[in-house]
Amino acid sequence: AGGTLHEAEHFIEVCETFGLNPLLNDIVFQRFNTKYGPKTQFITTRDGLLRVATHQPGYVGAPNANVVKEGDEFQFDPSKGEVHHKFGQKRGKIIGAYAVMKHAKFNPVAVFVDFEEYFNANSGKLNNKNGYPNIWDKMPSAMIVKIAEVFVLRRQFPLGGLYTSEEMALEETKPTETDPVESVQQKET
Repeated sequence: AGGTLHEAEHFIEVCETFGLNPLLNDIVFQRFNTKYGPKTQFITTRDGLLRVATHQPGYVGAPNANVVKEGDEFQFDPSKGEVHHKFGQKRGKIIGAYAVMKHAKFNPVAVFVDFEEYFNANSGKLNNKNGYPNIWDKMPSAMIVKIAEVFVLRRQFPLGGLYTSEEMALEETKPTETDPVESVQQKET
C-alpha cells in the first residue's frame, strides 16, 4: 500500500533475482513514514534465506542452532565449527545463541550472538514510544536463535544487501496514505 509502480517493479525484480516468494512470506515490501519522509524497504525473513539456501550448490542441511542460558555447559570453537552444549539443570537468563552451518565445499561457519545486544536494540518495551511488547519481549529465545541462524545463512549463501526483520529494529511506523497505483503513476510522470 502506498508504493509506486517503480517500487513494485523493483520489488518483483528482487524477488525473482533471489528466488524469494512474497506469498510464502520469504520477503516483505514495507513502506512507512519517517520524520524524513516516506521510506520503502524490502525485508527478507530467516525462512526466506533458508529457502534460498536449499537451492544452492553446496547446501547440506539447515543450521544447527540453539539458545544458551546461564547454567548451561557450553564450549564453542568457531574456527572449527564445533559446539559442545548441554542444558543445565537450572537454566537462568539468556546469554545468547549459536548456529553452525555446514557446506559441501567450504569450512563450516559458526557464530555466537549476544542476547543483550539484540534484545536492547529490538525490544518493544524498551524501544517503542508506548512501551508495547513485541515478539522480542514475548519469545526472546526463538528470536536470538533466528539471529544466529541468519548470520550463518548469510555467510554461507550471501544475498546481497537484504536484511531480515529479526536483525534490525524497525521503528514504529504509521501507514502512509495510499493512492491507487494509477494515481501514483500519473503523479510521477
